[in-house]
Amino acid sequence: MQERIELEITTRDERGKNAARRLRASGQTPGILYGLDGDPVAFAVNSKSVARILASPSGQNRVISLTGNGSGTAMTSDYQVDPVTGRLLHVDMRRVDADTAVTVEVNIVTTGVPIGVKDVGGIEDMILRQVRLECLPALVPEKIELDVTALNVGDSLRVRDLELGDGVTMITKPDAVLVRVVGRKAEEEEETDEEEALEGDEAAEEGDEDKKED
Repeated sequence: MQERIELEITTRDERGKNAARRLRASGQTPGILYGLDGDPVAFAVNSKSVARILASPSGQNRVISLTGNGSGTAMTSDYQVDPVTGRLLHVDMRRVDADTAVTVEVNIVTTGVPIGVKDVGGIEDMILRQVRLECLPALVPEKIELDVTALNVGDSLRVRDLELGDGVTMITKPDAVLVRVVGRKAEEEEETDEEEALEGDEAAEEGDEDKKED
């Protein structure tokens, strides 16, 4: 169960690019709060405070108690970051009800070193890094750990192998492969097949271009 964290927000009346620039210059990030049939509310929040929440292990899945001009419980639904400076530009939050289940995507974190990697020289291949699940907001896990120590070359773990807490329902298909261990030869063959397929596509495109010129 998550620890409850508080975040102070301030409603804002000014909208538009110039107003957003002024907010960011003052250390604030503009945002929108919506959901639960309530009217959308434009707000400003301390940039460092919300950035710390997004950088935490739970990230967007962190359940937040709003204070200041806001009240209730919310989760981050989306955010934008400047690709050059890394500065947070905007954040969207959705209201959540403590008694109503939410659908979220949670990161899978592997623990241990597979025996097939340590003793045989294989390669750990992570296929699926997130799973989708449903639960009450307070039960959203920060991450799901998966022990891969026993995996040998040719072995894999699937979604059905994950251990979930009470009250958490998996939505991702149970047969989906999460992680596998492959031999280096198999890995090299896959890379070769991908390269050959790419070369074949390029050759086909060149042939099409030649036909157009004719």
